[in-house]
Amino acid sequence: MSKLAVFIDGCCEPNPGGTMGFGVLILDGDQETWACNGIAPDPDRTSSNNLAEYTALLAALFWLLESGHCDREIAILSDSKLVIEQTAPAIQSFTKSRL
Repeated sequence: MSKLAVFIDGCCEPNPGGTMGFGVLILDGDQETWACNGIAPDPDRTSSNNLAEYTALLAALFWLLESGHCDREIAILSDSKLVIEQTAPAIQSFTKSRL
């Protein structure tokens, strides 16, 4: 079984307080397995690039759980340094606890 590659991205314009957009692409080898995107206007002006990036991550994680791919090797790829640094310890801890 090949590794799943999960690409996530998010943006907000203007940042902060604008309209958020996010996207997810999941590949199984070179085959597209799932893709998702969304736009969220923010009438309360609490949106940000970081929130959009986390929205993409959550969409991907929910799909992975619901579709039964949690036992697969998964690489999550993001251009958000914040998301990577904040989630890597939790993901590594989860992985070690399952071994």
